[in-house]
Amino acid sequence: MECWGPDGRVDLGPLKQRTVMAALLADTGRVVTQETLIERVWDDAPPAEVRNVLYTYVTRLRRVLASANGEGEESAPVHLLRRSGGYLLEADPDAVDVHRLRTLTARAKGPGLDDAERSTLFRAALAGADGIPLADLTCAWAARAREHLVRQRGEALIGYAAVETRLGRPATVVDALHQALTDQPLAEDLAAALMTALHHAGRTAEALEVFARTRGTIASELGVEPGAELRRLHEDILRGALDPVGADRRTAPVLRRGGPDPAPVRPPIAHRHRAWAEHPVVRPHMLPAQIDHFAGRPEEEAAIAAALTGADQPSAAIVAVIGASGLGKSALALHVAHLLREEFPDGQLYAELNGGAGPAVTAQILVRFLRALGVATETLPDTVEELADLYRGALAGRRVLVVLDGIADEEQVAPLLPGSPDCGVLITSRDHLAGIGCTRVIVDVLREAEAIRLLAAVTGEDRVRAEPQAARVLTELCGRLPIAVRIAGARLLTRPHWPISRLVARLSDERGRLDELVHGRMAVRDALDHGYRSLDKPARTLFRQLGRLDDDHFDPRLVSQLLGVDQDTADDVLDQLVASHIVRPAGRDDHGKPRYRLGGLARLYARDRAEAEGTDREARRAATLSLEAHRDTRRIAGAVCHPRGATLLPRTG
Repeated sequence: MECWGPDGRVDLGPLKQRTVMAALLADTGRVVTQETLIERVWDDAPPAEVRNVLYTYVTRLRRVLASANGEGEESAPVHLLRRSGGYLLEADPDAVDVHRLRTLTARAKGPGLDDAERSTLFRAALAGADGIPLADLTCAWAARAREHLVRQRGEALIGYAAVETRLGRPATVVDALHQALTDQPLAEDLAAALMTALHHAGRTAEALEVFARTRGTIASELGVEPGAELRRLHEDILRGALDPVGADRRTAPVLRRGGPDPAPVRPPIAHRHRAWAEHPVVRPHMLPAQIDHFAGRPEEEAAIAAALTGADQPSAAIVAVIGASGLGKSALALHVAHLLREEFPDGQLYAELNGGAGPAVTAQILVRFLRALGVATETLPDTVEELADLYRGALAGRRVLVVLDGIADEEQVAPLLPGSPDCGVLITSRDHLAGIGCTRVIVDVLREAEAIRLLAAVTGEDRVRAEPQAARVLTELCGRLPIAVRIAGARLLTRPHWPISRLVARLSDERGRLDELVHGRMAVRDALDHGYRSLDKPARTLFRQLGRLDDDHFDPRLVSQLLGVDQDTADDVLDQLVASHIVRPAGRDDHGKPRYRLGGLARLYARDRAEAEGTDREARRAATLSLEAHRDTRRIAGAVCHPRGATLLPRTG
């Protein structure tokens, strides 16, 4: 008996009559009372004389079944019988698709079977369960039953996918999972099964696309992020940490159709470091809570995770997240550190330095770390060198992640580096830390989609969806700087009566934009001030002068003129701004000479500093050079438009 989709074999008559049959099939082998049948078929609006109508439908169904059986009711495989208070449909449960699905799925999940046997049972269970169950029935009971049956089919399909993947055949279930997820786009367990199958089939890019689509659908429909399990699976795939498949073959490669075998799977950390894992140790967990509404930088996350968890190395893996203030370096580092907690089972050490330097600061951090590692305070030495030696000894043989937030330079970080190759170090800094060997991950302003996603996470998906163009303009006015987008979102969140366009209008005035980007203890100006104060005097002067220019693009020659120094000296000062990620390279001009740019909120801040700290001489010099640059631009334009027109705009002054 097929109840999954429209029958196509036996004409069961009008819609209500077919509903009666479905209601009986759902409880094959059990008495269904008349009251239950009436409720299932007619909801809360039964017709007059409903019991007579029901009796008529049952009588017709008996005739239909007798005709279909062909040999009379006595020997028919299906009997529709009257029982006290209701009706009983007697049939072989294996002949009813929904019962067959439940029975075979339960057997497939039972003990004592190998994966080949489970696969056969799952395949048989799913054989007739396609299409939409009870497709043409419109009553409330059918809707509830339909939802339940689809969920059961999904569970069976997920079990089948897991078995096929363990057997090295993940590609066989991909199409069915795709279709199921299309039917149920919010079903995270189906998305997880599809992502797992695709990854093990060597189609990791497609697996990541499935996550992106599912995440977008859930955010659009429900206004939330996917659940923790699906996010964790996505992160495992990103960093190549998904458990290998195979019932008893934990290190066996996954078989793939076509293409080379994947790289061998590294054994679990606990096995690689059994020598120290057998002894109890103090496991510090010093990571602070992750920042709310993390914007998400998937490429940078993957690069950091891969560098920290890669193949065995002769020394500790060190990753430095480099960028200017306000770009979310700390948020990114903490996010990844939390993701990798299981990769570093002996603990996580954390220190926030905020650029503070000197032996006293380093000594304080070493003392904190040693105490966290279980070293008695009374045994601690006095000098940084001795503390560093003890610290490296305490980490020997352990797998600990050390997070150092706000390192000023390589001299400061050197005593805090473990000697053990099993450890990892994650650093944030404005400096490139050229003196240490590490993987450098440079962060810049957010990509447009990331900035909008951050704004939606803070202020609410509905508001961003209601004003998509205003949301894009707002993130651009914030320079796609994470702290600025976060502040803008927080201001909107606390002002639910404001449309996004109102904040856009307020930020459109450049003179007051930095004053608008303040919320509570967060202020864009404070973040930019932090970077400005780290510059030496000539670099600060240049920064202020650049803020006075009419154009945000410039070349090294203009820097020399602004500072009134020779070109080599000017290049040295400019290099400091570039190294601090305040000024950015902007390609080359038509003559192959380098160009640079000071843009976004940093340029507005430079203008503020110029007005607050600059001199009249600096202002006159910048104004003169801006005017000359403007005249040069017009002269070039005139020469292009008029071959002999270069003299149309004579240089004066």
